[in-house]
Amino acid sequence: FCTLLMIQTNVKVDAFEAKGTVKVQIYKFLNEPSSGILARAFGVCSLLMIVASTTAFVVSTVPDLSDDPDFGTEENEKMWFVMETVFVGFFTLEYLARWIVDYNPLWFPCQPANVIDLLAILPYYFELGFKLSLNLRYVRTIRLARVFRVLKLGKNFGGTEVLITAVRDSLPALSVPFFMLIVGVIVFASLLHAVEQGDYDSATGSFYVKDSVTGERVQSEFVSIPESLWWALVTVTTVGYGDTSPNTAWGKVAASACMIYGIFFMAMPIAIIGQNFIAAWENNRARRSADDGIVDSSDPEFVI
Repeated sequence: FCTLLMIQTNVKVDAFEAKGTVKVQIYKFLNEPSSGILARAFGVCSLLMIVASTTAFVVSTVPDLSDDPDFGTEENEKMWFVMETVFVGFFTLEYLARWIVDYNPLWFPCQPANVIDLLAILPYYFELGFKLSLNLRYVRTIRLARVFRVLKLGKNFGGTEVLITAVRDSLPALSVPFFMLIVGVIVFASLLHAVEQGDYDSATGSFYVKDSVTGERVQSEFVSIPESLWWALVTVTTVGYGDTSPNTAWGKVAASACMIYGIFFMAMPIAIIGQNFIAAWENNRARRSADDGIVDSSDPEFVI
């Protein structure tokens, strides 16, 4: 249903903008900061509200300032409630206003950016309506959903569209390195399990290997392939938490090979996404220049 509505969008936009009514002016004021000074001021105000609400959400998790029903104080709870009411009130009015003046109200709730906006304000109303009947664990879960407001920053940042375009264009090519990631993780996890499993001690119910440096008998950390997959994944992706590491000489040789494989592997997706990001950035800059009526001198059709 949403797809059919989206197909009709382009036609309705032209008809909508051709009307030149007050509704169109309000639409541009709410959605196009570049349409005027007031629209730009509103865009800045909206951005500041997002930053302030996100900052408040982060600070409210500090134990001394928390409004958590379990260990927070009543004063903190009142303070954060007032601030949250102001933020949600602003976001709610903005959401409803944009919905009312939208050129396709039926398609409006289905747009990804508007879904994020709705998810950012719903937790407040859920908590307000069910606070007395909800378990403390559910209250904390609902409050955690406020993190969706961070995603609202992306909607106000022009580079987000470029990044999404670059990732979308990279998906077909990324299938190859993703396949190599799976293969590499399974191979090296199996290899480490083979050389690091060690000998089973029935008295303790654990596996033990001999450390190649100290010569001491230490407990094995690679007793199965599933447990070795975590080590292989963080090593191939060059994260390297260090929570698990091989102890035997052959295990360290296999780990060295895994590290080298990870360096070559990471070069592929980075290069693919980087190339597509540059292309998307150039296309976006050319489109903005065309919208502003600026002629690019590097264009082969440019004539002095």
